[in-house]
Amino acid sequence: MSAAAGRYGVSASSIFRKDLGALFLKLMGGILVYSEDTSNLLIKHHMWDHPPLLEKK
Repeated sequence: MSAAAGRYGVSASSIFRKDLGALFLKLMGGILVYSEDTSNLLIKHHMWDHPPLLEKK
């Protein structure tokens, strides 16, 4: 997710149109909020270090 936000940042810095630059920055902010929410869910469900594993029966 950070790579996608970085791509929008590079695009915003290299574009000459102000309206598109503002749109890229808005999209980058949305990706960062989504990333934070995902991280909080992983921490809440104790899956930050590794994904859930199958239970052995």
